[in-house]
Amino acid sequence: MHISKLARENMTIRKTAIATAVASLAAGLLAATPAYAIKVNDNLEVNGKVFANWVSVDGKSTSAADDAASGFHFDRAYFEVRGKLTKEDMVRITLDQKAPDGQVFVKYAYWQHKYSDAFKIKVGQNHTPLVDYIQTEMWGHRYVQKTFSDYYGAQTSSDLGVSALGKGGNSFDYYVSVMNGEGYTHTTDGAGYALMGRAEWHGAGAHIGVFGHSETDRSGITGYDPTRAEIYAWWENDAFMIGGQYLEADDGDYAKTTGTTAKFKDGTGYNVLANIKVPAMGPKTTIFARYDSMDEMDTGNDHTLTIAGIEFEAAKGVMLAVDYQSDDPGTTGSKSVDMIGVHGQFKF
Repeated sequence: MHISKLARENMTIRKTAIATAVASLAAGLLAATPAYAIKVNDNLEVNGKVFANWVSVDGKSTSAADDAASGFHFDRAYFEVRGKLTKEDMVRITLDQKAPDGQVFVKYAYWQHKYSDAFKIKVGQNHTPLVDYIQTEMWGHRYVQKTFSDYYGAQTSSDLGVSALGKGGNSFDYYVSVMNGEGYTHTTDGAGYALMGRAEWHGAGAHIGVFGHSETDRSGITGYDPTRAEIYAWWENDAFMIGGQYLEADDGDYAKTTGTTAKFKDGTGYNVLANIKVPAMGPKTTIFARYDSMDEMDTGNDHTLTIAGIEFEAAKGVMLAVDYQSDDPGTTGSKSVDMIGVHGQFKF
């Protein structure tokens, strides 16, 4: 196939830009010579985490918009303190700064008490049952992109309330919460509450779980009663992992009571993902791929997200990923957004 001189030059420029971005981002992250947490004493631990990236964006309505979205970015910064009060009790406070707005939120602030492996409680601003678990255990690349249900706005990772969690032997665990429902970055309203929970069976590398969420009068709006239902599964061994999720989401009579469009109306969606380890390129080098599809309003107009990349450990506490992402809203009035970039996670 003939490739024009201009095309070859553009390809060379883009490859050079990626290589330069990798080197620049790595140099900035490596400058701090990170370690994985600072243990002040046997009862107190301090740690932090930063997400940063360089991206080149293509596909928005104008080249000016593409230029504005491209470049180096600071995505997120977390600062955390964990204190062990007794053998059974611990407290955790995590501050979360979201860029580019620069706001700082209290993401986690809770007390946890362990009665046994089968029953623990969390009181305060704590994890919702699904998002953090999936992004840690199955997706594994939060610094590259949010997990499926969080990306589409169907779930949030933290909320204020009470949770009960535990394990049943070596093959079952559960997590049930009663929470405000609005999530940690939104103003709460006690007119209604959310009941949500997850139950999972696992064994021989396989994990199969179900999740449910039922809420009334979110943000004090009568009829705004979000429901979510999800089935998820993954299987893994020493070489690779493959998994997926199926989600149903509905916001009740939100549109009818407010006169505005709801986020979800009989919405359905799914995602599939895979991680393949490449030990020959480094002990933590992984090739990853993911595809999401969400029909938010039951119109047959799917909103899709495609991600592919490779991550590696640049130093202890520093993970870098070179990746490609394509977001297609599926509407005639919006164009898909293609992005190549280098994403970094720095932990200390």
